[in-house]
Amino acid sequence: MTIIKFLPIKADYKEYIFILIMLASILLIAVNFIDSASITVWAAPFIIVMLSVLFNKRLMILWIGIAILTTQIYIWAKIPKTMVQVDGSDYLARIGILGITLWLAYFVNRVYLQRLEENEAQIRFQKMVSHISGDFVKVTESNLDEKIYELLELSGRHFQVDRTFFVRLTEHQKVFEWCDEGVESAMDMIPKLTRDTFPWWMNEMLNSDLVNVIDVEMLPPEAEAEIETFKSHQMKSLISITVRNKGRIMGILFFASVKAVKSLGENHQKLLRILANLLTDALVKVEAEKEIRYMAYYDALTGFPNHAMFKNQLEQAIHSARGTGNLIGVLFIDLDAFKSVNDTIGHLGGDEMLQQVAVRLSRCLREHDMVSRFGGDEFLIKLTGIDRVEDIKRIAGTMMRSITQPVMVKDQEFFITASAGIAVYPTDGETTEELIKNADLAMYASKEKGKNQYTLCSPAMKEEVLQKTQLTNSLYRALERNEFVLHYQPQVSVSTQEIVGLEALIRWNNPELGMISPATFIPLAEQTGLIIPIGQWVLETACRQIKEWQVMGLPPIRMAVNLSLVQFQERNLLSLVGGILNETGLEAKYLELEITESAAADGEDDIVHVLHELKELGVSLSIDDFGSGYSSLSRLKTLPVDRIKIDMQFVRGISTGNKDEAIAKTIIQLAKNLELQVIAEGVETASQVEFFNTYKCDEIQGYYFYKPMPASEVEGIF
Repeated sequence: MTIIKFLPIKADYKEYIFILIMLASILLIAVNFIDSASITVWAAPFIIVMLSVLFNKRLMILWIGIAILTTQIYIWAKIPKTMVQVDGSDYLARIGILGITLWLAYFVNRVYLQRLEENEAQIRFQKMVSHISGDFVKVTESNLDEKIYELLELSGRHFQVDRTFFVRLTEHQKVFEWCDEGVESAMDMIPKLTRDTFPWWMNEMLNSDLVNVIDVEMLPPEAEAEIETFKSHQMKSLISITVRNKGRIMGILFFASVKAVKSLGENHQKLLRILANLLTDALVKVEAEKEIRYMAYYDALTGFPNHAMFKNQLEQAIHSARGTGNLIGVLFIDLDAFKSVNDTIGHLGGDEMLQQVAVRLSRCLREHDMVSRFGGDEFLIKLTGIDRVEDIKRIAGTMMRSITQPVMVKDQEFFITASAGIAVYPTDGETTEELIKNADLAMYASKEKGKNQYTLCSPAMKEEVLQKTQLTNSLYRALERNEFVLHYQPQVSVSTQEIVGLEALIRWNNPELGMISPATFIPLAEQTGLIIPIGQWVLETACRQIKEWQVMGLPPIRMAVNLSLVQFQERNLLSLVGGILNETGLEAKYLELEITESAAADGEDDIVHVLHELKELGVSLSIDDFGSGYSSLSRLKTLPVDRIKIDMQFVRGISTGNKDEAIAKTIIQLAKNLELQVIAEGVETASQVEFFNTYKCDEIQGYYFYKPMPASEVEGIF
């Protein structure tokens, strides 16, 4: 059996050889003593049966049993009866068989105990793996080191080695070590684990996951550096396995024996691979959690904290500042006209500029301050440990100047500016949301004041926003509550002083705030998109009203209705106007639609196309507030308008300022040359009426003749 054990062949082949030898032994013994009917050696097969018990193949017992029984039956048939003389040799044979049987019993017992110990060791290992697995399920970045040290200690004691290492190669190299009692640390050798210092060992690990050195003395000559280092640390045996994930080496697990040469067999190596897999899973999990946390709290483009991290840090700063008298500054910075940068150099170039701006802002801050990319081209800054508002203003000024410095992107030099708003804790808010909101509010104030500056939040700003919010909320309910009313202001012919038209003017009669001017709520309606349903209501109400007056027999005059630029951008405007005319039965020639000068001058070509389609529908068109903005004369001549309205700011200056009179004269003459009707609005004095009569203005509108009035009063005038 000993010879068979060391044969360089597979275990299955060894067992088959043993079976053949045993079968041959049974036959030879039976044949040699057949004359005496094997009376002395008939029990010899017991030895072979006991040997077969050691093997885990039932086939072996079956064949041996068949051979024994067949042999005995053959002997019985060959010599059914005989007389045998027993002498000393027979007794010696019996004693020998009994001795061998006792030895086999001892041997079987020893093998049994060995197998029992192996099973117990396997159970202990499974318990250890189960314990480590359970711990590693709950592994986080904060407790990873603790879990690794526990793994090293448990596995070191299980394998009965003197020293265990784990070298973590993710991010910065980190070394973990466990040493048995009385064994000195060998941490100093770990930093030397490089291809230059340990060429043989590193090559072996790259080529194979596992490197097993049973005896350091038996290493090849090319491992001279390794031999010297291992001997200096009194290492006699080593085994190492790489911890990998998808081909990437995440770490190296070492086991070393110092007190004696120790051989870790194939089973131990399999167990080592299980430990390496557990470490791989733990490291991958921690890396994934770090990546998820990074994505949750850091901006992917700049690498700086995002708004979620900023809010968390600001919350902590507010908690720390309570009751101390210290101030916290929150700056909301928005780059001016950044869209033009993206249009010029593309979004990749714009991203590079944002990265440079973030770095510049961070360089202007102290160590405990924070810069965060809030989104797009917006940044949030947190300033803590501030005693005076002047310190916040000084830092803000430094940041604004740093932004205005030239930025090199794709070998091009760019100049940018930014607008910033500042909110100060606790004056402008005691919560994170309040401070960010008020800083944003102050930033928009900087935009309105001309950009490229910073503005501190003020109580007046917050009050204005509060009123605006309340007004917007009420505006959403105003239409369904029938709070809107139309007033009509007559338009009078200068030559005949007869009413030739009416302009529909919306009024908001709020139950709490009273009558609200259109100048207040129309911009809010445009911002919220409510101008679409409100504008539809105005158009429909005005058309229905003028049609009712026509049915009543009142003179047929035109009705002017103002349209917002937002309404002109709606694709269904043409069908909306046509539908209302059909529904009310009003002829298109009695409807005039007004568009502001800025919308007509700055609008896209689509607006000009819509104007032409409306003109083809039969309605008349006019340009409102002419002269208040700036118009391109070449564009003006292409617009299908019927009349222009002189802005009231020039009308008010008539008889008091020669410049206003000159502008009014120019507008009238321009309209005549373009064969357009002209109407002056805001006429309030007789001298103004006389002026427009002198210079042949077609129509006037204003308080001199009529103020805006409800429909019932208009009927009384007619």
